[in-house]
Amino acid sequence: MKVSNPRLALALVVCLVPCVGSVLAGSSGSAAGPTVTRAGVTQRVVAGRAEGSFAVRKGHNMLAQAQSLVAEGRSVAAVSVLDKVAHMDLPANREADKLIAETYKTLGDIYRAESPGLKAAHFYGLAVQRMSPDLDSAAMTTTLRLIAELQAAASARTNPPVIGTPRTEAVLDAGDDNCGAAAAVTLPASENMSISPSGDHNWRSYTTTAPSLVRIETISADIFGDDTTLTLYGSCSGSTPGGFIQFDDDGGPGFLSLIATACLPAGTYYVDVGGFNNTETPDDFDLAITQVATCVIPAPDAYEPDNEIGQATKIGFRNNGVGEGNQHGRNNNNIQHHSIFPALDIDFVKFGLSRANFVRLETLGDDNPDTVMGLTFPTGTLLAVNDDQGVGLFTSKIEVCLPRGDWNAVVIPFFANDTFDYDWAVDVEHPCLFETEPNGGIATANPIQPGTTISGIHSFAPVGDDDFFTFTLSAPAQVVLETSGYDIFDVDTTLHLFDSAGNLIASDEDGGDGFLSKISILLQPGTYYVNVESFFAGYYFPYNLTLTLAAPPLNETEPNGSCGTANAVNLGNSVLASISPAGDQDSFRLTVPSDGFVEIETSGAFGDTVVNLTSADGVTFVGCDDDAGDGFFSLWSCCLPAGDYCVSVTEFSPSATIPNYTIEFRDAGACIPGDPLTCPSTGLSCP
Repeated sequence: MKVSNPRLALALVVCLVPCVGSVLAGSSGSAAGPTVTRAGVTQRVVAGRAEGSFAVRKGHNMLAQAQSLVAEGRSVAAVSVLDKVAHMDLPANREADKLIAETYKTLGDIYRAESPGLKAAHFYGLAVQRMSPDLDSAAMTTTLRLIAELQAAASARTNPPVIGTPRTEAVLDAGDDNCGAAAAVTLPASENMSISPSGDHNWRSYTTTAPSLVRIETISADIFGDDTTLTLYGSCSGSTPGGFIQFDDDGGPGFLSLIATACLPAGTYYVDVGGFNNTETPDDFDLAITQVATCVIPAPDAYEPDNEIGQATKIGFRNNGVGEGNQHGRNNNNIQHHSIFPALDIDFVKFGLSRANFVRLETLGDDNPDTVMGLTFPTGTLLAVNDDQGVGLFTSKIEVCLPRGDWNAVVIPFFANDTFDYDWAVDVEHPCLFETEPNGGIATANPIQPGTTISGIHSFAPVGDDDFFTFTLSAPAQVVLETSGYDIFDVDTTLHLFDSAGNLIASDEDGGDGFLSKISILLQPGTYYVNVESFFAGYYFPYNLTLTLAAPPLNETEPNGSCGTANAVNLGNSVLASISPAGDQDSFRLTVPSDGFVEIETSGAFGDTVVNLTSADGVTFVGCDDDAGDGFFSLWSCCLPAGDYCVSVTEFSPSATIPNYTIEFRDAGACIPGDPLTCPSTGLSCP
């Protein structure tokens, strides 16, 4: 069930890149044109996913990347990625808990393999905190056993060295209090230190001979007692640091600190280690500085300056599609090579369509660049945003039907300080059917033909726009009206169906995937009207509406309260039935002509069904389901041998009725049944 405005709530809760400026929706900008801000693109991405599932999906992609790095023996690089996952703003739900538990467990595995001790036990403990005693009992037991073993084996020395590096003990030097007196270290470096007295600072310098990614962190078993800060500079003049690069307070576990740099040029850098607010005196902790990898620093691309929509460069289509060789705006540049450089860079392109076309925009790159891409009107209003739907884990892709006109797209990095090279491509696949305005009411409804899809933009004009479509039936039919879009959570539709007199006969908000809509209804001959609207007025997105007709479902015939009076059905049949009066049972004799996978599903506007399957005579139990379908409806499947079976449907509560529901019997493909036959039985009301 939706909160009053989950998109707004999510946008306020988390901004995954720095939120600079306000979200613009078609407002005027500089003389170069309206500005789409980093905040606007980011908040649209975050707010466009139900219950934060965007961030969870992002976290799973990053976890997969880290696990690949571990498999390649690149543990330090994996830890940097895992730390980012552990510090993401995630929703309070089961999926987020599973993600973070697996992240901490992976960190524990890494530190356990490299340096057994309390640091590994600490991460295992964090993993256990995110596990469910009911759902993760086996994993919890195993992890708790590991913690006990590590604690038992821990030596008096509780601060483990950084993974993969030898420890060198250093004598505290009171003369390292400024960058001019910084103690030079060679990478990888690890030393034990303390900050004392209050206000003390320890400075270290290191030198790289090639562009590098560097990890700087404080490590301690006392993660809340040792409250450290880290500051990284690129130069020092006398005793004065310069070229500030990055600061961190609590980026590590607890109150410890962590800096994972972007790709920095070869040179000498200065690290300031202090206590929080110059009042804390953390003691007996480790400072570790590790060169994670060498890297390539991008250079500004040939299309700069393109940081504002008015500076957008024209991008040609990578392909000709189906007869699009003379498309308006084509400049035959094909794939454009861009870079996000320097940090906080933002790139715009523009293209034009001479007719409605299905368009694909995507980012590409050998190094799997972590892009976020937005599609906008020339006014700067965001229409669609995507993070990770492209090739690989982190590239972007938007696929939409767009009408004739001029369009803009924008790319930003997911992490604000990232810099990288990437490629940008736009394809026009084929013409598509697009709504024509005005169609804001029954009188101006656009026709839609059965078996076709028509696309639209909500809200195209004006804000709060309604889009109406009409169709006519010459015979009774099972009608399915369904919306789709480039993202099942960013596209949030509501459908209303009216008869020829304008009477509302059906509505749906989230009956499809995600926030999409679906109406399935048996209609008699006549003219009908369907209205597509946004769940939130003024929220812009592209959508598709598909109209499908099927033969009307069969109707159950009473009495059919036992296997002996069951209605005969075959695979492929759909039956319209009801549980009425209370305590009613509907039975169906299903014929399975050959060994195969059989799926049985009930659905409807509301109801709580229980489906039981037995031998045709009702004697031998085969399987059962209570709530595996949509809502409280049932969904059951199993590999069955050829033969006849009895399928019975009842209401979960003997005192309740279901005025209308549909049961479908589907052939899901050939299989070899088990011997003896073993089929699922799930739910409270199943044996």
